Amino acid sequence: MSLTYLTVAAGLAWALATPPAAQAQDGAPAVSLLQAGIALYTAASYDEALDAFEAARQIDLAREDRVTLDQHRMLCLLALGRTAAAEEAAASLLETKPDFVLSASEASPRVRARFDDTRRRVLPAVVRRVYTDAKRAYDSGDYTAARDGFAQLSQMLADPQVAAADPSFADLGTLTDGFLQLSAAAIERRAARRDYDTVQAALAVLQPSTQGFRPMASPAAAAMSAPGLDAPLALDGVPETAAARPVMSPPFTPLGIFTFDWRDKDVTPPMPMTQAVSGWWGAMGEPAAGTPLGAIEVVVDESGHVVDARIYQSVNRVYDAVLLESARQWRYQPAMKDGRAVKYRRIAGIVSGR
Repeated sequence: MSLTYLTVAAGLAWALATPPAAQAQDGAPAVSLLQAGIALYTAASYDEALDAFEAARQIDLAREDRVTLDQHRMLCLLALGRTAAAEEAAASLLETKPDFVLSASEASPRVRARFDDTRRRVLPAVVRRVYTDAKRAYDSGDYTAARDGFAQLSQMLADPQVAAADPSFADLGTLTDGFLQLSAAAIERRAARRDYDTVQAALAVLQPSTQGFRPMASPAAAAMSAPGLDAPLALDGVPETAAARPVMSPPFTPLGIFTFDWRDKDVTPPMPMTQAVSGWWGAMGEPAAGTPLGAIEVVVDESGHVVDARIYQSVNRVYDAVLLESARQWRYQPAMKDGRAVKYRRIAGIVSGR
């Protein structure tokens, strides 16, 4: 038995016998347990290494340390022939780092082949679990967690091994991209509404408090009914002189900070005026009439111009650029809310017209 092994084993015995709070105070947190476990793994003391890793799991670890821990737990379990437990460790590892692969310097070809086989079998279950968690967060209104979950899922589905594991993952990828955009839009809208509430609170503080002024029912009503700057305001029904009239800013309704969409039932969507699509197909040849060609997401501003356009459902990389260039030339009657033109996000499906 080597001196290194005895030293590591003694350190591990101390760490396991010491409460986590005391470990942190004495400078021996989970990272020390992790390092001890790696040393034991290197010495081929797999059972003792697993004891160290299990103890380290009970204390918070940084993401990269968690990856290292699960990697070495998995390798220990594979070395001991505990396949089911090794797959569980692999699942935990791949949830934290979906693109993880074992390098030639970290494991033998036989172990790497076993990990690759485990990865192919484990990742589909991890994909479904990540989707379930992200969708649950979205349904509960936790859009930040949903966005992060769907972003992670999109990264996982970009892996060719994952995509080939289940034919339904192609549809799941489209669904994931849609929810990712919806989550990001919901975060943007929530931030905009917070800004709106802040502005309204500030306006309420700044509103003149002179006795006798008629209160405005709402910023929207004020925008439609307020007199011009040169028109006299009424004080208890008596016309006031220009000298007595207080200086007031024009009413402000900050609808411009919003980008509305189909969920806003009180907004009239923009109506297309010109929505032509280029018929250039190059060497590809134009498809038959009525063939769906994907979809474009556009943002129409208050003047009816397209100020942003992106591919929502791709045709192909060549023609996508043609569609985007066409969309930027489209014109609309702008969306309307409470009698005012507003910015609006819409998705337009593209169909071959030949």
